[in-house]
Amino acid sequence: MVDHVEFASKQVVDRFIDGWRKAGVQRYGFLIGRYEPYTEVPMGIKAVVEAIHEPMQQGEVDGLTVALPWEDEKRISELGSWCYHDTDMQKAGRGNVQVIGQIFTDLTPRPDDRSKLVYKRHAQSFFMSGLEATFAAKMQAEHPTSTKSSRTGEYGSRFVTVIVTGTEEGSIDMQSFQVSEQAVAMVQADMVVPSREPQTVIVRKETEGRYIPEVFYRSKNQYGIEVKESAKPTFPVDFLLVN
Repeated sequence: MVDHVEFASKQVVDRFIDGWRKAGVQRYGFLIGRYEPYTEVPMGIKAVVEAIHEPMQQGEVDGLTVALPWEDEKRISELGSWCYHDTDMQKAGRGNVQVIGQIFTDLTPRPDDRSKLVYKRHAQSFFMSGLEATFAAKMQAEHPTSTKSSRTGEYGSRFVTVIVTGTEEGSIDMQSFQVSEQAVAMVQADMVVPSREPQTVIVRKETEGRYIPEVFYRSKNQYGIEVKESAKPTFPVDFLLVN
């Protein structure tokens, strides 16, 4: 997992958001950068974004369609492996330039004031929708972290998701997330699917020949007491997120 995300320069983000400013449709891109030690927390890791690559896509006012798989990813990763590959960088713990995550916009101007944005993502609505969370899980599964400590040579993922959205004041902000290892495993096992309600995901029903284990989550009831609840048929998508 990653503890912090930062951009190498303000221009990297500005160029990406300019696509929305000029066309008025949402944009998607892959984050190109490297991982470095993050000294603010013990054994911390941060993702440093050097560039954003936008694959083939069809943007809409309220969504977008991305052409996947990304055919250039292997070539970009190979080129990135040639960068920052020297002894000093390795001693500093800085990794090679590679694909480290994804970024997309969710920006809507206010009807009464087009210079400000709608405040969509907060504790009373959602931070990531069920569709976005399951997509992030699939992307994390496709970008595992290499490690010598695992028998398979891989464990977990450092692939991050950054969402560009509106703040309560109407300005632009970025929120970064990952989904948990449990979320990745549940999506790989086809146990959960997105719901029509963006703040929830659906646990699939058990069928003949298909066993679905019981899923529970803990929350506080109206009396402030922690209780265990069944996740069937739906449960809040927030329980899948790591912020």
